[in-house]
This record gives sequence, structure tokens and C-alpha cells, in this order.
Amino acid sequence: MLCLAVSNRQRGFESKALSFPILFASIFGEYGDMKHATRLLCGMTLVSWTLLAGYPSVAAEVYKWKDAEGNVHYSETPPPGDIETETVETTAGGASAKQLKRLHDLRLQLNKSDQQQAKEAEARQKKREFQEIKAENCDNSRAKLQKLQTAGRLRSVDESGNVTRTTDEEHAARIKAAEANIEKWCD
Repeated sequence: MLCLAVSNRQRGFESKALSFPILFASIFGEYGDMKHATRLLCGMTLVSWTLLAGYPSVAAEVYKWKDAEGNVHYSETPPPGDIETETVETTAGGASAKQLKRLHDLRLQLNKSDQQQAKEAEARQKKREFQEIKAENCDNSRAKLQKLQTAGRLRSVDESGNVTRTTDEEHAARIKAAEANIEKWCD
């Protein structure tokens, strides 16, 4: 299309429909990126031709007939005269059953591969999230142990609002629990 528009302009044809500058101006404005526009138009042209080339043409009728000598002939037009003909069913150049099966198998394999990659990505994401949680729990456990070791006995508020100091046994139990959490969450 790009070549057609340029060559038509060089030949003196100035059609509004194929005018290259008008097409660019409509897509990218008057000062658009010409390099990008050229790539876009070439890509659109390539896709169009690819789709048209892959589209099977409509099958014409094929006639089968025998001549006077007994030779079998095939043609797209019926034979001249009053000769008995037989219409032959044809396909429009489609893929064979073997090719279709191979294509189907490749699609299944691709789907399985995509599903496997999705599962692996999900597993990596879960592992990454678990590692983040584990690191956060490790940091919190170490901070709590340091606080327990440096602060001495702590005060606590009971359910009725009374402030009491923890006993040595409670303090030791809290330190032991913090150490257990460090072993659990830290490597």
C-alpha cells in the first residue's frame, strides 16, 4: 500500500483515497512521527496480505468426462457437445486431516505449556510472598527479643485496668517464646 501510494503519486495520479500525505495526516496529525507511521502502514499491509494469502479460494466446479477414445479429462468448463459429464467434489485447498491433527496437537501442547507456566509463576509468587512474610516475622521476633532482654521486667495491664509487673517466670517465658519464634522464622 505504501509503495502503491508513492508510485501512484510519482506517476501523476493524485487520488484522495490513496494520497500518502493525507493518510499520514489523518493518522498522526500534520507533524506526526513519519517513521512510526511508515512501520504501522507496512505492518498493516503485511497482515492484510498474510490473511488474504491464507484464506482458501472458493472451489470451482470440476467436470469429469471421457472423450471418444476413452481418455478421462478434467476441466472447469463442461465439454463441448452432448458428452456425459460427472461433477467432481473438490476442496478449496484446505489442510489435510493429518495437518489439522498436528495443528490441534500443537495447540494442545501450547495450552498445556501456558498452563504449566502459569502454575509455576503462581508458585513463584506465593513463595516470594511467603519469604517476605517470613522476613518480616523474623525482624519482629528479633526486635521483641531485644526489647525483652534490654527492658528487664515489663509492666502489663490486666483486664480490669490494673498495671502489674510481670514475674520473673513470665518474663523468662516471653523470652523463650521470642527465641522460639526466631528459630521458626529466621534462617
